[in-house]
Amino acid sequence: MRAPHRPNPIALCLVHLDSIEGNNLKLSGLDAINGTPVLDIKSYYEQDIIFSPDTPYIRPFHPVMRRNIFLKEALAHHQEACPNLHLAVRMVLIAGEFMGHLNSRDLNLTVIGSACLADTLQGLSRARLVNPPRFCYEENKAVSQSIWQKPGRRLTITLR
Repeated sequence: MRAPHRPNPIALCLVHLDSIEGNNLKLSGLDAINGTPVLDIKSYYEQDIIFSPDTPYIRPFHPVMRRNIFLKEALAHHQEACPNLHLAVRMVLIAGEFMGHLNSRDLNLTVIGSACLADTLQGLSRARLVNPPRFCYEENKAVSQSIWQKPGRRLTITLR
């Protein structure tokens, strides 16, 4: 399903692998009728598109891989390789180390700085202005800052 030549997922479903018994996989959470053939099984990665707010957070192991994934997502979202895009990727890498899953419902993001920085950080964190509101932006040409907040935690990243 990750190939660009297969844009229409057929009954895509996120499941939990409970156990493996020989050639049989025991799953929970499969949205199918007994006897329905399974066409393909793939492991889940954060950049996969699964439209569920409760998807697991699986972080790429290598920092270079994390940076490359974020850079690719940032370019796809922002559409311009400007300096603020690269700054946003660095901020996201730092925030991920301290805050964990950046797409979490309880993580709020405030960006003070350029529109490019805000756009890129909003795209990478998937924070929205509404439903639920998790994103706030204040334009300021003199400052580049992101403030990440979860209950009991706050991280402020400022470019100096």
